[in-house]
Amino acid sequence: MMPWDSEDPNASRREGGMRLFSWFSADPVTDADVRAEIWKLGTRHRGQPLEGALEELKAPDLSSRNASLLRACVRKLRRA
Repeated sequence: MMPWDSEDPNASRREGGMRLFSWFSADPVTDADVRAEIWKLGTRHRGQPLEGALEELKAPDLSSRNASLLRACVRKLRRA
């Protein structure tokens, strides 16, 4: 049932809350994930993990999880 069809006055508030929480990933990227992926990127791209991550981010069939992981790697590598 849509919130505007509901007889429950709090239905729209609950729907808004669910949309807010949908912004958060159900599978968050941890620091350990980032470190491991940087190591793998360095191996796959001959010691150039930043360039490798940027290149892999251009792939059209990249999953949202992998894209999040690669963006986190780029952020960490640029800070180093």
